[in-house]
Amino acid sequence: MSKAGRTVQQKNRAIAAGVIVYLGLFILALLPRLYDLQRFVTADEAKWVYRSAQFLAALLRGDLAGTSVNLTPAVTTTWLGSLGLALYYQFNHTVLGLPLVDWLTSLPEFRTDLPVLAATRWPMAVATSLGVVLIYGLGRPLFGATVAFIGAVFIALDPHIVSLSRILGHDAPAAMLMMISVLLLLQGCRVARWPGGKVAGEQSDRDAEWQGGGDAEAQDGKVAGKWSETLFVLLSGVAAGLAFLSKAPALFLIPFAGLLFVSRIWLDRSSSGVWVRRFLLWGVAAYLTFVVVWPAAWVDPLGRPWAVVENGFISATDHDEADDENYWLVPDLGPFYYVVHGAFKLSPLVT
Repeated sequence: MSKAGRTVQQKNRAIAAGVIVYLGLFILALLPRLYDLQRFVTADEAKWVYRSAQFLAALLRGDLAGTSVNLTPAVTTTWLGSLGLALYYQFNHTVLGLPLVDWLTSLPEFRTDLPVLAATRWPMAVATSLGVVLIYGLGRPLFGATVAFIGAVFIALDPHIVSLSRILGHDAPAAMLMMISVLLLLQGCRVARWPGGKVAGEQSDRDAEWQGGGDAEAQDGKVAGKWSETLFVLLSGVAAGLAFLSKAPALFLIPFAGLLFVSRIWLDRSSSGVWVRRFLLWGVAAYLTFVVVWPAAWVDPLGRPWAVVENGFISATDHDEADDENYWLVPDLGPFYYVVHGAFKLSPLVT
């Protein structure tokens, strides 16, 4: 066999191996999330089924403002729940005997049938399983294939993450999207380099040799690298916007991204203008994603984002709301609380 033939064969084997790994990770993540979906877990889910129904009903009626069903804001949750409800109705509309909007508005707030609950859980399980695969793919050039694979397996099988990503809630989408946003941002900012892998904008010596070492080719490679970096930053902003739409604590990504870009400016002061523009691009992408994906923000593009930020602070500090809901404030338990609490969450005995 010629050298070219062997090269093609090696590439085909590498592609086949990659497909097996990605597919295997998806199945590994999906199976524990799909197991016994009709089992009752938490009373909170009935509220999310109700909110998803109200969200979809408002959207179908053209009541865009009515899609603001919660300021958590959990928009990704209500989109996934709406998908599950729409599919459930499609397969059961003859039995239900009601138009879709009428059926949605008839669903109670604090109770749900288990078949309906299972239908709303399906999209969450599939979406988070795809997220595990994406995290592995984004982690490979940053940390190497082995570390990325081990990390993806941990995420796929971690009891706490599994429990949150097989129910209709907003914690799992927020966590997955924050991770994806950070990994994309690290690639866009050229933070990590792993032997044998490349992050955005990096050109190896072998690439330079393959290009013939010409100045024109090298310059073209640099331009392509800068465009790929910009694309990763843009996609990171999109993922951040989706994370903001999932749960308010995801707003932590804003100072994190700011510090990361400041570190790049500190290390590469000659390109400070480039990094400032990319940070602005990241923010604009996040904001536009926030507005585009949430129909309520179409009619209130400034008020809805501010309401989410305001609600995030109120939820953590409002004594009156705590009294009304019979909540109570606990004392500061110190940093070791998180160590002990995290150990319990990571225990295989936790379901």
